Formats: sequence, structure tokens, C-alpha cells
Amino acid sequence: LKQAYGALASIGRRWGWHDPERMARIATRLPMPSVEAADDRTSAALGEILTKVATAIQPPNSDLQTRALQFFASIHAPNDFQRQKHAELLLAMERFADAQVALSGIADIQTKPFAAYRLSQSRLGQGDPAEALSLINAALDRLEPKHAHFRSAFLAHRFDVRQALFDAKAIEDLDEAISVCEPGKYQDMLARKRASLT
Repeated sequence: LKQAYGALASIGRRWGWHDPERMARIATRLPMPSVEAADDRTSAALGEILTKVATAIQPPNSDLQTRALQFFASIHAPNDFQRQKHAELLLAMERFADAQVALSGIADIQTKPFAAYRLSQSRLGQGDPAEALSLINAALDRLEPKHAHFRSAFLAHRFDVRQALFDAKAIEDLDEAISVCEPGKYQDMLARKRASLT
């Protein structure tokens, strides 16, 4: 069963976006241990699963988000990836300062692109676009070729940061985000955002 939690958490990173109904259907049938009974690995997987199910619908299910937070908070020795997933949930809940706290245990965060990206989101949410820009620039600089498909999300976020800084050329990042994005749901969303600006 522990392996099933881990497998669904991994698959859910795709299903939560591309097939949310399937993700929700399978997740709601899983037997859920109590927060107290789950070990760190299980808590991390269940936190991620519940996060995906909670945000698969709009508006997000706040009860499921709270349950996911309980699992993340119960992890005794979180690794960097688990800290990022915890922060991702807090960002979705617009708890920006708490997301920064969740990321604070990650050493040399500017050298780790995904952690720097999440911290940039946190700083922007807290009204510090200058620091957010430094972080997202570091994230983009460190993004490896094998993770190139995430570049569009990073660029879309930098567009938001540069807009907050009243950068007249911020739109360049959104245009590039659309051009490097794979065709599909996310590219369509970025295109709608671009059209709304004109």
C-alpha cells in the first residue's frame, strides 16, 4: 500500500493537470491512514495526492488542502523535494509567508531551480518583486536541459514578476513562455492570458 501511495503521487503530477477526474476517482478510493500512523514517506505521498485532488476542481477543496497540510506537517525529517511540495500547497492557498518557512530548510536555494522558483513565488506574494526577480533569474539560469519543459512555467512567472516591477518589456517573457510551451492545456491558458492583455 505504501508503494501505491508513492506511485499515485508520482502519476498524479500528470493526472492532476491532464486527467483530474481520474485522479480524484482513484484517490478517493484509497484507504487513508491517520496522520499519526503514517511514516514520513507515506505522509509525503498522501500530502501530494490530496493536494492534487484538492486543486483538480475550482475553487479548490479547502478541507482536502487542510488535510494535505496535516500530512506534510507531520513529516519529521523532510527532504528538499518534500519541502517544495509542502510549499507548493501553501502557495496555492496563498499562504506566502508560510511557504517561505517551508522552504527555509533548503540549503543554497538559489542553486536549486525548482526551490528558487517556489521561493520566488513566495516573495512575489509577499510584495517583494525585486527579490522574486533575483530568484527566478537564478532558477532559469540553473534549469537543466532535461527539465526544459518547465521553462514555460518559469518564464510565465517571471512575466508576473516583471509586471509587478512595471517593466515595459515584461511581455517578452510571456511570449517566450508560449513559444516554448508544448501544445495543450497550459499553452492554451498562457495564450488566453496573453490575449487578455491586448
